Amino acid sequence: MRETATLDNQHRFSVPRRLFEQCDLNVPAGETVVFWGAIGEFGQVQLLPRESELSRIRDSLGDFSGTEAAWDAGADPDTRLRRRLQSFLNISCHARTKRGRVSLTFSADAIKQGHFKARSVVIVTTTDKIFEVWSKENWQPFTRVDDLRQLTDEARELVNPDR
Repeated sequence: MRETATLDNQHRFSVPRRLFEQCDLNVPAGETVVFWGAIGEFGQVQLLPRESELSRIRDSLGDFSGTEAAWDAGADPDTRLRRRLQSFLNISCHARTKRGRVSLTFSADAIKQGHFKARSVVIVTTTDKIFEVWSKENWQPFTRVDDLRQLTDEARELVNPDR
């Protein structure tokens, strides 16, 4: 499924609740749930289920204030991993009791870091259990089809893997 929305000045937009339900992202009506958003290969933000192992690990690390790394540890694998986990975005999701919609609010960091712009178009996609938010600028080049024959072959293999 795909929905197009516009971020407002407070970094919010809403989408139909069925998108969350399809991806097993539980946001009870009238409540607010905060999800972690991992930044994907193409700049998209993927919401992580609260009960996923990665969300639980990120929660356990808090703000990293108790972690000490030596000044020269910038290239160490543990430091790189911590940096990647620190990059996760907080996304607050509130399910309205009426109209069957969920309002998503990105933290100001998402705007400051250039992932999204206030008053800009975003594309929300769900693929099976994957819930992603794309900026229009990242979505357009990602969805271009350069070679229809190649795409047809790859799509055929996807739907008929035993062929």
